[in-house]
Amino acid sequence: MMDWRMGKRGFIGLGLGAYLVFTLAQLPAEAVLGRVLAGLPGQAAQVSGRLWAGQLSGLVVQGEALPALSWSVVPSTLLKGRLGLDWQLDGGTGQPSGAGRLELGLGGAVHLSGADLRLPAARLAPHMRLPGLLLDGELSLHLDALSLKARKLEALAGQLTWSQARVQSPYGQAALGSQAVQLSGNEAGGIDGQLKELEGPMDLRGEFHWLPTGAYQSEGSVKQALPPELAQFFALFAKDDGQGRLRFQYQGNYSPVTP
Repeated sequence: MMDWRMGKRGFIGLGLGAYLVFTLAQLPAEAVLGRVLAGLPGQAAQVSGRLWAGQLSGLVVQGEALPALSWSVVPSTLLKGRLGLDWQLDGGTGQPSGAGRLELGLGGAVHLSGADLRLPAARLAPHMRLPGLLLDGELSLHLDALSLKARKLEALAGQLTWSQARVQSPYGQAALGSQAVQLSGNEAGGIDGQLKELEGPMDLRGEFHWLPTGAYQSEGSVKQALPPELAQFFALFAKDDGQGRLRFQYQGNYSPVTP
């Protein structure tokens, strides 16, 4: 008798939980997200749809217009105690675009998977400390997995690619081809990267390590026979290793900045 009652209570609880989730999902997204966004820096022009599937458009943060973001809840993730969202950035020409799956769990757990993001390299210039250096080409980031817990990186696997890369510096303009960084997490909660050249004039090889404190170090090499504008640039900090390559090391402290 006791087992039957406990089973009955479990079914009732499950039914009430499902009803609550369904009811919340039907709420207009504006009713909930509109209030949340009102307390954040920036301006949201429009929130449409429902919590289950909706769209945020016209978001302006620090004077920069962001592309429309649409989302839909993945029901199967609720059975695992997570809230899963399939999201998409509908950026036009010159704007970020991409898609992927975001899962939010208990204790502040965040998991991103199957994500692809694309961004014109020139959009990075205002956020980087590179005076006099202009970037061109497209950056594409593929993330097989990224996991955070309590704002600490727990896992990372992906690749960042810079295609049709070009730089303009006081020494002139140079075409760099396509460069890539294989990304992974480290035990300190930071990021490790393996540099490699997919195609281009440098035969770049190297690695870097970045820590949550902002400290980083990198080392690598390029071939010695470089186009003049690149040879002048690398001559500032790279040294001939006597084996036909120029080697460099660099370390410092870097945290993204906003304009």
